[in-house]
Amino acid sequence: MSSYQVKVIMRDVYNYDKNDGQGDYIYSSEGYEIFNCPDILKAKGYIIDYFGFAPDSNDICDDYIRMTLIEDSDGNPDEEGNYIVDYFVVINKIEPVAWS
Repeated sequence: MSSYQVKVIMRDVYNYDKNDGQGDYIYSSEGYEIFNCPDILKAKGYIIDYFGFAPDSNDICDDYIRMTLIEDSDGNPDEEGNYIVDYFVVINKIEPVAWS
């Protein structure tokens, strides 16, 4: 039976100012797995739950979904935060392999 892995493959962090918007690039970080589930609808739903909103159609690319949050210095979502973070998310389909 197939399963689906939701994974952040990379994060890009930028300075953010409420008046000026996205500022200078700060750093990128490696990704991490955030969820495994048995079907694609649950995987999509978990992305919405994890980030607190559905991706915009402009953020759905051929091989990843970009989710953008404004965060505080601790990495928590915060509309008054000083950082804007682009999360690059993928959904991998996992298939069992038979060795016969």
